[in-house]
Amino acid sequence: LVYKKLKFKLPNFIFSFPIKKKQISNAVKSNTKNLNLISSIVHPVVRKNMYKFLKKNKKRKAIILDIPLYFENKLNKKRDIVIFISTKKKLINKALKKRNKSNIKLLKKLERLQQSLKIKKKKSVYVIINDFKSENLKKKIKTIKKEILNDKRSNSRHWDDRFRCKRWT
Repeated sequence: LVYKKLKFKLPNFIFSFPIKKKQISNAVKSNTKNLNLISSIVHPVVRKNMYKFLKKNKKRKAIILDIPLYFENKLNKKRDIVIFISTKKKLINKALKKRNKSNIKLLKKLERLQQSLKIKKKKSVYVIINDFKSENLKKKIKTIKKEILNDKRSNSRHWDDRFRCKRWT
């Protein structure tokens, strides 16, 4: 369904299934407005699948989702516990340069379309500093998980039966 719609709207860029990242990036590079077009087709499907997943897992103690553009797509709910993973710009750029196929110009274009990190940090309940050392990150996440689950049990009237955590990297 998504493939057919994208192929119809962007025939010069989308020509194989499954759609390759290169095809999407070429469409966005050629015209930034194509990103809105792609988003208008892809996001409703992703949102529908997310809600199906949440419904299927609603009995769980916690549901953790990794959602890019979480605030930009107005997915945030009052009861959500948002965890923001903060990384120094230098470390991000260093990691991006290690990737063979990263297009820095395209990434900068996409970055401009997002809310500022300051705003995202303010809207988040927790902020974790990522130093790209997985053992440090795992410890911090375990601590927050314990805190959230303990707080949820002790203040049950303030919590919904489930909560969702979001993270960005």
